[in-house]
Amino acid sequence: MVADERLLPRVQSWLRQHPDGFYERHPSRMVNSVYFDTPDMHRFVENLGGASERRKVRLRWYGERATGVRPVFEIKCKRNKIGWKISHRLREPIDIEGSTWRDIRREVRSELDDELRLHLDTSGRPVLIVRYQREYYVTADGVIRATVDYGLQAFDQRHARRPNLRFPEPMPRELIIELKGPSDQGDRMVEAIASIPLRVTKRSKYALGVGSALGY
Repeated sequence: MVADERLLPRVQSWLRQHPDGFYERHPSRMVNSVYFDTPDMHRFVENLGGASERRKVRLRWYGERATGVRPVFEIKCKRNKIGWKISHRLREPIDIEGSTWRDIRREVRSELDDELRLHLDTSGRPVLIVRYQREYYVTADGVIRATVDYGLQAFDQRHARRPNLRFPEPMPRELIIELKGPSDQGDRMVEAIASIPLRVTKRSKYALGVGSALGY
């Protein structure tokens, strides 16, 4: 669900007063993601076209810093409405800021198994860095989680030798609410969503940022 960023206090109130008893699971934090793609932007085209089965290749870390971080290399998979992740947290800290993309890819690749290394090799061109603030909520019984993302920033990396974290692309001032739960809890998810007065829609931060960089 998507709303104007100015509605953040109202969204927080909706969740806290929700019949399922959402509460903040832990403090909010900044999420940073490097999205990789093929030279012909296959992952972006998949998302834009609404392919029923698609994947995103990314490197994610948390917090304000971009040096001395231990990111997670992820393959975010989706088949129809079911999503899951294949993840590997790097053992050694790396510097995103101050390093070249060539060095970053080499350090990441050295820690991956054969399957994940293949994903990096085939979709390993850094295209975009996305940053935003995220709040975390969970129902009283811990079954359904909700995240609220706002303060979206996107940085084009397509022609950068080193990570660009200085020149953001123009992004809409919106917040994004996602509800997540086990695949066997579909009916309950529908009920939970119905108690939030916003329309369910598709929204990809990666596609949004790339579209902005391309002038869409």
